[in-house]
Amino acid sequence: MSRFIVLAILYVVLAIYGFQAFKTLFKSPLLHWTYIVLFLGTLIFLTVKVITYDPSEGFKGTAAVAGTIFAGFFLLALVLGFFLLLEDIVRLIGYGYNKIVGVSDSNVGYFPSRRKFISGIALGLAALPFGALLYGMYR
Repeated sequence: MSRFIVLAILYVVLAIYGFQAFKTLFKSPLLHWTYIVLFLGTLIFLTVKVITYDPSEGFKGTAAVAGTIFAGFFLLALVLGFFLLLEDIVRLIGYGYNKIVGVSDSNVGYFPSRRKFISGIALGLAALPFGALLYGMYR
């Protein structure tokens, strides 16, 4: 059970981090809430299936569906997190450069904002394995 708790915490952290890319691309609060509900709903669905799991039944039926859906969302969050981490490293280097050299426009600030293009690429690349996993589960 402790491994599941660690996995759930990692899942929530990656989902929150991936939400930053989602928030950069989509400005609608309805879509923001949809993202939150889907990620938390997946975690709750898996938690219920883990708590009520009976080893004598094997890993089939709704337990398998819950595990696969969770794996899809976890993979989505993992790929998003990877690309956002790379972007944050570049932003941190830009921050250091702006702090040392100085910024000509005082309204801009030292820390560069998140790029919409990079967030879009990250979300698009993260959607590929997510969609393939869900398609494989459906077939």
